[in-house]
Amino acid sequence: MNNAQKISAHKRKGRLAWLGALLLTGALFGGCAADQDANAMDMASGGCESSTECPLDQVCRANLCSNSDSTPATLNFRFIPPGNSDYLPQYHEFVHVQPDQPTDFLLRPALSVRSGDTETEEHPGGIRYAGSSLSGPAGTLIFRPVDARSSLFIRETHVDYGTFHARLNPGEYSMTFVPNDREALPKKTWAAQKFTNNTILLRTLPAPSEYLEVTGTLARDVTLPSGQSVPGRAVPNARVYARSSSGEYSSTVATTDASGYFTLKVEPNTGSYDIFVVPATSDSMLPSTELTQAFVAGPTDCELADGTTASACNLGQLSLGAYPSEPIEFAVQLTSLNGFEDEFSLQGTMVLVHGELGNGEFSHKYPVSPKGIAELAVFPSDWSNRELRNYTLEVVPPANSPFARTQISMTGALEESVLPTFELGLKEKKFGRLISADGVPIANASLEFRRTSEPIARPETGNGAENNATPGHDPNAFEDAEDRRTFSVTTDEDGYFEVWLLPADYSVEAIPAQNSGQPRMHRTLSAEHLLEDEEIIFELPEPQVIFGSLFGRQETAGNEKLLGLGEVGVEAYTVIDGRTVVLGQALSWQDGRFEMVIPASP
Repeated sequence: MNNAQKISAHKRKGRLAWLGALLLTGALFGGCAADQDANAMDMASGGCESSTECPLDQVCRANLCSNSDSTPATLNFRFIPPGNSDYLPQYHEFVHVQPDQPTDFLLRPALSVRSGDTETEEHPGGIRYAGSSLSGPAGTLIFRPVDARSSLFIRETHVDYGTFHARLNPGEYSMTFVPNDREALPKKTWAAQKFTNNTILLRTLPAPSEYLEVTGTLARDVTLPSGQSVPGRAVPNARVYARSSSGEYSSTVATTDASGYFTLKVEPNTGSYDIFVVPATSDSMLPSTELTQAFVAGPTDCELADGTTASACNLGQLSLGAYPSEPIEFAVQLTSLNGFEDEFSLQGTMVLVHGELGNGEFSHKYPVSPKGIAELAVFPSDWSNRELRNYTLEVVPPANSPFARTQISMTGALEESVLPTFELGLKEKKFGRLISADGVPIANASLEFRRTSEPIARPETGNGAENNATPGHDPNAFEDAEDRRTFSVTTDEDGYFEVWLLPADYSVEAIPAQNSGQPRMHRTLSAEHLLEDEEIIFELPEPQVIFGSLFGRQETAGNEKLLGLGEVGVEAYTVIDGRTVVLGQALSWQDGRFEMVIPASP
């Protein structure tokens, strides 16, 4: 469906206005007309006043050099108004665009969804306690569109004593209330509701006294090197919460006291619940544990997993399983044939350790020193304080590092005098150049890389063929880890760039500098291509200029008129393999006009 509405067809004289990556995060747009006019006077390389100023086979369209082809295209658009506007971010999909004609859009003003006056019967809105005269709670009310394409369209509003005022685009939203005090009230999600007009909204919670109180004690067994175990040691300072097996209801959040005791609140008659135990602090060594179907919330009491009824919903002692009393400390040495100086720096590199522990999963993160040493603390095996359980160590360098993100399997006895040593896998340094469709080098452009496949060859480590059971000496224990992070490099003044890559497939996006008049590019770089010892050449597509205006409706003295909307971010995009690929960005002038450069062949 074409959501673009043709408002006018007056002749436009445009100048380029680009946005940065702020569009994708929903940041506010600033600027003023005076600044835009001043910047526009300094025409960039893509600017023109006639076709004679453009490369061969291009025409001057809206004061920008463009491919001469006027074949219609179908595009998607997102619009990001400034924060003080009557409009919210919104999108128009499957818009029919004719490059040599304006494409105009009518944006929808936001609706008001509010509590009204909670002190009067005339406006019984807000977040209220059912059947209670108590003031409503404080927290955050979250509106999630049921067809949300991006977190950009999720709206949050503060709730103060049950009152709130939200602004929404027309549409259908689910609503979640998250109380400020998660230990006093559980969060609550309501079924989706469609909003087409300004609305006074009422949603109710059970009165605080109506919740079931679910109590219990968290404990674990301590294993000794002798093979014996000491049962029932209390687990303090653990974060505990419950979620219904259907995912529809949540409990309050509690932290166990020195005796491992906790209290949760849940709504009555809400079915089966799973209990989750997670570390309460970042330095905790507690395993994350899920206790499935721990209880069933009835009208006044709880049923336990074994079918018995828990008096006053007391679950008794819940166990995290058995593991040794204390962790042991040791270090690992990371090495590299190139050392760790200059571009081979380990700055920002972490080691993530995870493995099974008790009835749960242990996971902890440790920094790596500039010399490649990571000081670790993990629980030993059940039978020896100098022998490791089965752990996976994941070395996580920054995404643009020369070193590959890798996994190291560790188990077995620790040597007293020798550090376990692992040589890091190294990516390959590739060189390339970015040029325009007519062969001109593109300076100061950003190239974003994201790996889309597993490597077809293992990263080089230089490890020998040794193979024994000592941690750190088995070259086959070194495996590539999943890494789909995006990272970027910038071209120099001659369009050249350097990048460290594995022999894998990559999705690559080229983003030329603002006001360059050049289009963005999306390409797939294959692993086979990377194995070739050749320079990588990326050629931008020919530029295609599209233009139009943004309008909103304004009522004055009972009359409605159309008004141009300025300082609105405009983003054209398409979807490739389930991912949103931005084709072009612009910022509308004060009168609502915009001009944008996109690839001639999206």
